[in-house]
Amino acid sequence: MRRLLLTIVVAAVVLMTGPSVGAQAAPPAPLAPSSPSAQAPQSAQPSQSADQSQPAVPVFRSGVDLVRIDVRVTDADGLPIRDLHPGEVTISEEGSARPILLFQHVEQPIGTYAEVAQRTIASEVSTNQGSPRGHVYVLVFDQAHIMAGNEQRARRAAERFLRTRVKPGDRVALYAIPGPGPSLDFTSDVHQAIRQLISIRGSRDETGRGTLGEMRLYDAYEIVRGNQEILGRYVDQASTTPLAIDTRASDTRQNLARGAEDPSVLRQQVLDNARGVVARADDEARRFLRSLADVVATLRAVDGRKAVILFSEGFETDHVTHELQDVAAAAAQSYSVVYAVDLNSRAVSPSEDQPLGGQKYSEIQSRLQALGSLTAETDGVLFNDASARLNQVLDQISETSQDYYLVGFAPSAAALRDRGGYRRISVRVTRPGARVSTRTGYAVGPQVTTADRRRTIDAALRAPFSQQGLRVQYTTYVFHGTTPGMQRVIVSLDADLPVATPGAKPADVVFAVRNARDGSLAASGSDTIELPSATRPGETTGVGRYRVQFELPAGVHLMRAVVREPGGLLGSADRRFTVRSLGGPSVSASDLVIGSSEARGLPVRATLYRSDALSGVFELYGRSPDQLRSVSASVDLLKFGSTVPATSTHADLGAVETSDGGASRGARIDLPLEGVAPGQYLVRTT
Repeated sequence: MRRLLLTIVVAAVVLMTGPSVGAQAAPPAPLAPSSPSAQAPQSAQPSQSADQSQPAVPVFRSGVDLVRIDVRVTDADGLPIRDLHPGEVTISEEGSARPILLFQHVEQPIGTYAEVAQRTIASEVSTNQGSPRGHVYVLVFDQAHIMAGNEQRARRAAERFLRTRVKPGDRVALYAIPGPGPSLDFTSDVHQAIRQLISIRGSRDETGRGTLGEMRLYDAYEIVRGNQEILGRYVDQASTTPLAIDTRASDTRQNLARGAEDPSVLRQQVLDNARGVVARADDEARRFLRSLADVVATLRAVDGRKAVILFSEGFETDHVTHELQDVAAAAAQSYSVVYAVDLNSRAVSPSEDQPLGGQKYSEIQSRLQALGSLTAETDGVLFNDASARLNQVLDQISETSQDYYLVGFAPSAAALRDRGGYRRISVRVTRPGARVSTRTGYAVGPQVTTADRRRTIDAALRAPFSQQGLRVQYTTYVFHGTTPGMQRVIVSLDADLPVATPGAKPADVVFAVRNARDGSLAASGSDTIELPSATRPGETTGVGRYRVQFELPAGVHLMRAVVREPGGLLGSADRRFTVRSLGGPSVSASDLVIGSSEARGLPVRATLYRSDALSGVFELYGRSPDQLRSVSASVDLLKFGSTVPATSTHADLGAVETSDGGASRGARIDLPLEGVAPGQYLVRTT
């Protein structure tokens, strides 16, 4: 008779040293991560002794308004610091410290998109920590403030950038403001974005028209600012050469007549003309900034840092400070970083009727102040005089590290009263030599409604990448199903959630499973997760657990699970898994479920102590009882990378049971771990 060998392997069993014999043993942590790419948000508890005089440690509780900012921390060489602790970060608003409630390291995925996906999506345990995520680019062309013709070089550089720098995992959006022009939402189809570039047109004019005639915009602003030299020059010109005006109106003719007789009247006329030119230019800048704020605000639906690449020649900032702050507030709420690309030409135009000397450069620098303000407020960069080096500038933006810390803190009472208002903050890191890069303020969004909650969950299900606001990790176990041709799939999920308060609402969990071949929906569901209780003083978050089961046909499936805590913070994770057919003619086996003898339920990732014992269960299936009566099962515990078992045992097999679908036989493992060195292990059953 031919002997059948069936091997079941389960990975990532973490074995810890554990307490010594006779000591008070803490319960084993069944869900501890086993690699740096699966780190949970750390507690905000500072390192201090349990002195009763110390102030209470802030706790991230359910339903609280939470402000999140992204903080990049680098060393003297510009390399990311990846082991920062929450106690090393302080945030203050108007001199008052804000309590840090959430601290999470969002790591730059290491390796190619496919390699990262294999580690996080297709591994034994799927996680959103270190998950594959491309760059998110938003290309914005400020058509109102780009000279006609100057956009051509920017279009060519943008096309090269899209062709050579945007990777398969990246997403790009394209807008020309104001219209008409492209308005392309996020897509991975770079060819579609390239086709939209041709319709971009610059329309900036260096002169403006007031009530009495044309005037250079810069001169008009300088006159309004009180520059008597430029005002006098225009008065002298007007006294000898009539302005290019429309003299059809009788009041205009009367004003000119009075100005010719009285120089002070002419001076006032030139000043009023400058004010009219400035007012029109300000209106145009306001329209652009409002449109830009609307675009940036919509990016809240996409998690992670967004690079907003703004092509412009700038505009005067004298009377648009409020609109600039609106853009900064929208960027703060959507985690957007503005990179401004200066398209100004420094060459002297042959068409100039008189040499401008240093005035041309003063004019450019004056217009660039607005772009500099936007980039400073959003932790971006202003690339001066970039028209001759656009390719290098865009390459530099694409190489920006995605390694940063997501820091959540409680907003001030003033910010809660003035929702949407921009509040300035300062962020400091105490580690010597550390350099901090972050935004300069925040804005609290409007109160969240039930409809908002549904919209945010739906947006997370459709988002191009998983979201990392909450740590989420889960795995799947496959057993024989009760429906012919179907297998039973059990999902075991853990999420970091705020600790519960009296009367707190539970967290929402939603999942969708699709067939990897055709994208059809195979299973979906929604439920709630009870918030955890604090188990240690000062603990800001705990682990919420969710288990669900459903039936799927054999094949490869893609799953996304979304968890939303009552305050609105989201986490989602993707999983790619294979459902094996367990109804064939040969003996087959379910997945092996392992854990601690003290841990209840299905673990996501088993963690045990040497004083504990490894327990596990699985099932064997066959067409007839005879196939299962002579089965035996051995169990080996192998350290990662080793082929020699650290310890072995035999599984205890239960009685053979029959049903309409065939026969089954349960098996149980109990493996003592005394004398086994701590580390990561594979459990192999043959």
